[in-house]
Amino acid sequence: MSPLPLRPRAGGSGRPGPRLSLMVASVCLSLVAAAAFTGLYLFLTERTERLVVERLELHAADAAPDRPLDGAARIGAAEDSHTLVVDGRGTVLHGVGGTGHVPDLDPDLLRELAREGRVAASGDGTHRIAAVELPGDGYLVAAWSPTWAERTAAWGVLALLTLHLVVAAVAALAERAERRLLRPLATLTRTVEAIAEEGLRERVSLEGAPHEIARLGRSFNTMLERLEQGFQRQRSAEERLRRFLADVGHELRTPLTALTGYLQLWRLGGLERDADRAEALHHMEAETRRLAVLVEEISLLARQEQKRPLERREVCLVEVCLAAAGSARVVDPDRRLRVEVSPGEHIVLGDPERLHQVVANLLANVRAHTPPGTEAVLSLSREGGYSVVDVVDDGPGIAPGLGGRVFERRVHGRGHGEEGWGLGLSIAAEAVRAHGGTIDAVPNEEGAWFRVRLPSSTGP
Repeated sequence: MSPLPLRPRAGGSGRPGPRLSLMVASVCLSLVAAAAFTGLYLFLTERTERLVVERLELHAADAAPDRPLDGAARIGAAEDSHTLVVDGRGTVLHGVGGTGHVPDLDPDLLRELAREGRVAASGDGTHRIAAVELPGDGYLVAAWSPTWAERTAAWGVLALLTLHLVVAAVAALAERAERRLLRPLATLTRTVEAIAEEGLRERVSLEGAPHEIARLGRSFNTMLERLEQGFQRQRSAEERLRRFLADVGHELRTPLTALTGYLQLWRLGGLERDADRAEALHHMEAETRRLAVLVEEISLLARQEQKRPLERREVCLVEVCLAAAGSARVVDPDRRLRVEVSPGEHIVLGDPERLHQVVANLLANVRAHTPPGTEAVLSLSREGGYSVVDVVDDGPGIAPGLGGRVFERRVHGRGHGEEGWGLGLSIAAEAVRAHGGTIDAVPNEEGAWFRVRLPSSTGP
């Protein structure tokens, strides 16, 4: 039985789960916040740089290459912030500021900054500088290092962006790992859905899954097998019931039809003579007896269909055969029935009631399918480890071509102007098989010969 192939679920199985959606939404919101913070930082930085340039332009009117700057011209209070007067070659003439390092100034960069009114980093990258032209030859330059807060903010933005990129990567990897881990459960879910649509023959394959999930898959397959076996047993029981009802209907049809025909003939006035009425009553009484026998056989067959457990105890077949022969003589006292028993013990392990049914049904078959006065022999012997029961008559025998089919239900033999009922031999065969024995119709030149072999409990 092949495992269920992987199929996409209806509605799309590629849709992300709620956990991934929440994680992606969180990362997106964090990225939006980081972008907003970065934009605000850049805006404030640009605004600060514009204020520096405006302040330089304000002090440039009072500055000159040969006149020292006063303390009000200093921009920023940090030790490494300076306001300098520089000539056209980039040489510092004088200035105000802290004791920190003064960056090297490139005259080309100063010329460009003064023309464009912007701020740029110095050559060593540790300072930021802004420049405006003086009325004479030279520049008024502001040089400062970014404060700790500015550097922290810049690094914070970078760290925040990096963190969210890492979180997004981890979320993607976690989702992939989760899908790989839960894929067997998805397969199990699809198997359940397929069972609801297609039946219990589906199986789930969880090879390569984690140990506990693989155990779940094996337990699930075991449950499916037991359910399938249970339904098969139920279908077999229903099929046996249908066959049984069909057999009952078939077997009851013949005697009921005969009784109905005689009654209709009587009602229509076809039996005016006393002799005709007496003959009709005789036949109707015979059909009624056959119905009674048939109902008893059907009752026995119904108990067999219920699979009633066999009683297991030692049974003496001599007693069984003598009891069955005695009952047969009471029912048909005019028939010659001889019982032959070979010396020795004839003990089998089984159900005495069902063993009695076997012998009684074989003798009833003789009465049903042979003319009055036909002689029959019931013999009991040993053959190896088996006890053998033979029922032989000198009647018309079994019709050619029937052979073993006489033990099937609804198979009719060749009787003395009558139709066989087809259930007695079937009941006997099923009882013999339940005891582990065999029953056969032995070919015979004259009459019918049935042989039953049952395992002996006393050994050879």
